[in-house]
Amino acid sequence: MIEWLGKVRNEKMFLNDFGEIVEQCWQDAFRHYPQCEIDKYIIMPNHFHGIIRIVNGDDRDVETIHELSLRMYADDTTCRRMIRRHMLLPKMIGRFKMQSAKQINKIRGTVGERFWQGRFYDRIIRSQEELEQVRWYIRCNPQKWQRDRNNLVIS
Repeated sequence: MIEWLGKVRNEKMFLNDFGEIVEQCWQDAFRHYPQCEIDKYIIMPNHFHGIIRIVNGDDRDVETIHELSLRMYADDTTCRRMIRRHMLLPKMIGRFKMQSAKQINKIRGTVGERFWQGRFYDRIIRSQEELEQVRWYIRCNPQKWQRDRNNLVIS
């Protein structure tokens, strides 16, 4: 496994140059979307977890891609893409992924190649208890790295 963004040592995450770029682009994304606030996040060697708080949005801002796809016909890809472009979370995540991939690929000499997976997993956190559980999961991610299914080389 390539540890693209850094290494976990002694249950702590240490970012490399690419991880630093990802962190900078994550923080920068919030400057472009003032209706969002940064919450807990962790950059892992080959993936990322983060909580986004929507503070001044409307109902369209918090729709998830999953909920959207349930309402659309499976073959209506163009319409789905058009609607997603107007949704806050896909726009913000798209910008974050594009900016970080562009900078990383420039360094790697792989301009135009995909760095991130094509989609992202999102869900609405509906209670304070659930928020605390997700924060705990994010906080403990480096401690669980040796057992993580995303860690393809478990030593």
